[in-house]
Amino acid sequence: MPQAIRLDGQLLTRLVGVEYSREQIVALLQQIGAEVVADGEDHLLVTPPTWRPDITIPEALVEEVARLAGYDQIPARLPEAPAGRGLTPAQRRRRRVSASLAAAGFTEVLSYPSTPKRPTPSSARLRRVSVQRR
Repeated sequence: MPQAIRLDGQLLTRLVGVEYSREQIVALLQQIGAEVVADGEDHLLVTPPTWRPDITIPEALVEEVARLAGYDQIPARLPEAPAGRGLTPAQRRRRRVSASLAAAGFTEVLSYPSTPKRPTPSSARLRRVSVQRR
């Protein structure tokens, strides 16, 4: 017999963003053959069916409820990003250097890291250029 999983009723709301009633959660989990017993005011003790060895953690139960209730019920919204602290000193320095070089007419070129170490016939025509500051 599979191990019972303690499911917090608020976990569904936190992870999915939809408020499911306790009755709805119980009915949906019983659809997949799980045994559901109340464990306190907002917790459920869920024993998954023997043919579902993939359900071993509360998050798997949350996924099942969301799937059975319908993914179309989940609101489409971007997660809130925490406020940043701005650029690090190294990032600010790099941007200042890049802006200064661009103002002086230089262009940044990204090189490909997978170039051969030995010259090829086409790379033999290239010549090395060095830049000196005046």
